[in-house]
Amino acid sequence: MLDSPWLLYHFVGTDVAREVVDVGSSVVKFKAGDKVVALLNPLIGGGLAEYVVAKESLTVPRPEEVSAAEGGVGHYAVQLAKLDNAHVTGTCGARNVEFVKNLGADEVS
Repeated sequence: MLDSPWLLYHFVGTDVAREVVDVGSSVVKFKAGDKVVALLNPLIGGGLAEYVVAKESLTVPRPEEVSAAEGGVGHYAVQLAKLDNAHVTGTCGARNVEFVKNLGADEVS
C-alpha cells in the first residue's frame, strides 16, 4: 500500500536531470559539477526553469550511461543524454534499430 495518494501521480516539471551549479552549506552528498537527477515538490514544480532548487534527500547521482530508446519517453531520453555528451546504449525491437541510431544512440541492442 502506498503511503500517499500523491505517489500515484506524476506532474510535469517535477523531475529534472541537471548539473549542480552550487550547493547549500548543509549539503554533503553533492558538489558543483555533479550530474544529478532530482524530484521537485509536485505542488511547486519548477523543472522547466533554467535553474532549480532541489532537496538533497530527493536527489541522486545521474548514471554515466543511459539505456533507453524507442518508447514515448525513451526517444527523448536518448536525445537529451546526447545533448549532455553521454554515451547512450539504446534497447529496442528489431524494427526500430535504425530509428534509435538516428536519434543518436552510440550502441543499439
